[in-house]
Parts: sequence; structure tokens; C-alpha cells
Amino acid sequence: MVTSARDYHFATSYDRNHMKAHHLDWPNQPTVFKTYEGVEQIPLPEVSQFPETYFWRLNKTKSPSSTDNILNIELVSKIFTLSYSLTAKRRLPGGYEFHYRSVASAGALYPAELYLAARSVEGLESGVYHYGIYRRTLTPLRRGDPWQAVEKATLESEVEKASAWFFVTGIFFRSAWKYRARAFRYVLLDAGHLLENLVLALKAFNLFFSIHYDFRDDEVAELLGLDQKKEGCFACVTVHGKSAAVFPGGEVKKLPETFLQASCVSNREVTYDEILSCYQAGIQPIERKKTNTDLIQSLGVAPESWKNLPGCKPKKTEMKYPEVIFRRRSKRNFVNQELGLDKFLHLLNLVADALEQNFVPGHPGSWPLACGFLTGNIEDTLSGFYLLDPLNRRIGLVGKGTLVHKMASVCLDQEWLGNASLHFLLMTNLQEIDQTWGPRGYRYAMLAAGRIGQSIYLGATELGLGCCGIGALYDEEARQLLGLNKESALLYLVAAGPVKRL
Repeated sequence: MVTSARDYHFATSYDRNHMKAHHLDWPNQPTVFKTYEGVEQIPLPEVSQFPETYFWRLNKTKSPSSTDNILNIELVSKIFTLSYSLTAKRRLPGGYEFHYRSVASAGALYPAELYLAARSVEGLESGVYHYGIYRRTLTPLRRGDPWQAVEKATLESEVEKASAWFFVTGIFFRSAWKYRARAFRYVLLDAGHLLENLVLALKAFNLFFSIHYDFRDDEVAELLGLDQKKEGCFACVTVHGKSAAVFPGGEVKKLPETFLQASCVSNREVTYDEILSCYQAGIQPIERKKTNTDLIQSLGVAPESWKNLPGCKPKKTEMKYPEVIFRRRSKRNFVNQELGLDKFLHLLNLVADALEQNFVPGHPGSWPLACGFLTGNIEDTLSGFYLLDPLNRRIGLVGKGTLVHKMASVCLDQEWLGNASLHFLLMTNLQEIDQTWGPRGYRYAMLAAGRIGQSIYLGATELGLGCCGIGALYDEEARQLLGLNKESALLYLVAAGPVKRL
């Protein structure tokens, strides 16, 4: 049994010399679309127009503070489309259709799900709904104004002033089918990818919102009808706005067993104790145990000196934000070609902005992540390992040398990674986050890593670069290569750079 971030991370670490053989159970491959048997679905309106805003400007935008938002079903449809949608289709051997999505996902297993608790949405009855990405529908789970139930579950004050809530969940076995006990890492990363897309969509429509990671998991699971042994909720986003006088939903009653069974995605599922014990250890939020220190200072590495992060030249041409969302793909066909300095600086500033905004919600001034990067073939840039300090807008060289090929070996010998110009490194000190937030701190770190990873994907897409996130690596080898102390770890690597044109 694991009861902390540190325990879980070390218990699920990959070791080159102790990898167990694992064969995929293809006849019981989990479905990637959650369905509810016998429940009538509500089609979402077709979307014809999207915001005209540009991605690069939107990324720097913060949530407005006005509560004059008025939601309607057409706007909700656009939010869902920009947050989580099918973007392309490919037919595979055997007639199987594979659908690309607007978010990145480890192994294309897509464990993340999205729910809506609607209080005051014109054209939609108040209640709780599941979003069906395949047919773009809402499945009604509960009727009535959900604000009292949400208030009880989320510990949020003044919820009666909200218009709606979005909930991001993850189904464990979708990822565990391939990644076994390590899958909780990928479920959290994927939830972070989806959360970032949702945040961008809300920004695009100039909606006032707030993000919450701290809530009573049991209460939220009851509200949404989740089987907690199979699916967990990791983030709630409140859209603040004008609320109509609607009738309260009253006591939250248990949903039919068939609703809970929808969390089951395969005829034969395997339950991994490491996943459940790590999830359940953090099932209740706790007060912060200590003041979170600057994680950059706790990794065990330090640059000899820092220099200011250069700004970016204004872009001559920009891609509209919706186009960036729909064109995003994981591309790993990197070529050993020089990455221009301007594109490199745009990515660095993008990540600095994303890091600065990824403090733990409800814990201002606390960051669960530190960021570094490895440089390969980049114009006018010394190859090496750097740290990025987003709050002071500076970078520091930790060590010289081309490490991208060595890191490719660490990442399960995926040699193509060695051709990437840039490896972003999202790291944490596991002991620090345990001592600060308890077992729930691992969620904070991995959600933040997923959000920043999605930002890099979108930024690379806008710049015409390839991008691919890597969570599969030999953990101890990564720690040794970077020179991190024994309590620190590389959680997520996101590679970017020029790719072949296909």
C-alpha cells in the first residue's frame, strides 16, 4: 500500500533491469467513449462561429472579474467543442476507426471525462450532465438546481452566485490497461491537458471563472455518479455569473447503479492497489501543512549564475486560437535541424507564463512544480541543462553539453527524441509536496505538468513545430542524468522542435 506521493512515485518507477513482461489484452481493450445505457441524450447545438482571438494573446489573458456572464446552451456547446472534441479520424486495419482529439493523451487512451453542473444556462434545464464527446451530446444525470450539492462537495463559498460548474475526471483502467500501476500518473497528466483546454475556452469567451482542486471526493463522486474504484474527479471549474431563480435540487440521492456502471470500460478490468491506495490516500483535502518553498531551490541542482529571460519579438503572423486547438497533434518525427532563436524564445516565454499561472488553486504563492530544459540544436544557444525561473523571468545554465540523446535513452530508448531541439523538464521534490499538501500534493503536481504540457503542444503547433509529451522513462536514470537529489524526480518531459513535413 502507498500512502504518499513519494511512495507511489517510487513504487511505480521504471528500472531498465527489472521491467516485467506485459502483453496487452486486446480482446478487452477499454472503450474510449463513456456511455449510459437507456438514457436519452440531449444533442448540443452545432457550432458555426468561434472567437476570433489569437492563441498567443489568449495565453497571457487572465480571467476577468466581472460576474455579468450569461450562459446559454449555444455558448456551452462552443466551450465543450473548444475544450474536448474529435478533430480527425483514421481507419486502421480491421476496420477500427481511431479518432484524434484536441488534447494530448498517453498512448491515445483518453481517460479524461468532462461533466457539467448547470445552474443558470439559457436553453438547458438545471441539473448535472455528462458530456459525450463522440456524438456531442449531454446525458442528464440529475434534475434541479445543483448549487446546494456543489457547495457541500466543493467547500466553495458563494456558490449560489455561480452559473455553472465543469468537472474533469479520469477513468483509471483506460490507462492501466497499458501502463498498469503506473497509470495514475498518466490519468492525472491527461486530466491536466483537458483542464488547460477548458481554461483557454473560458478565457476566449471572456468568462469569469475559478479553478478548484480541493473538494470532498466522495461528495463529488456521489454528485456525478462515479464508481470511485474506477473513476475519480480531479478538478472543478466554476463559471461565475448571473443566476436565475431556479428551484433547488434538494438532497443528493444515490444515482441508479447503471450510472455507476458507466465508469466500467472493459469486460475484464484489473484493479491496481497502487492506484487505488494513492488516490484514496488523497481523497480528502487537508490544510497546507507548511509554507511551500521555492521548488527550484529544492531539486539539488543550481546554476552558477542566472540571466534574464529575453523577451520575444512580435509575431508577424499569428494563428487563430480555434485553429491551433483543432490542428494540435503529437508529432515525433523530429529532424536534426536548427531551431530558430525567435521560436525558442517564444516557447520559453510561453512556458514561463504557464508556470506562473499554475500555482495550486486555493494556495496562492505555492507551486508544485519546477521547470528546466535541455537544449540541442538551437540558434545562438549553448547546449546544456538549464533551469527556468518564471517568477523572476530568468534562466540559469546548470551544466554544458548535449544531453538530448542521453535523455532519449532514458526515455525507454526512444531514439527519435534525440533529434528534438528542446526537451522541457517538469520536475518536483516529492518530499516537499508530501510535507506541504499530503498525498493530494501529487495530484497538484501532475495536473500542473499536464496543463503546461498542453500549453507547449499548442505553442509548438502555432509555431509550426512538432511536439510530443513523454511520461514513460527510467526514473532513477533520469534523476542521475540531471543530478537531482534523491527526493526529486522528473515527472514529465515535453519535446519540441522541427519535424519532417508529411
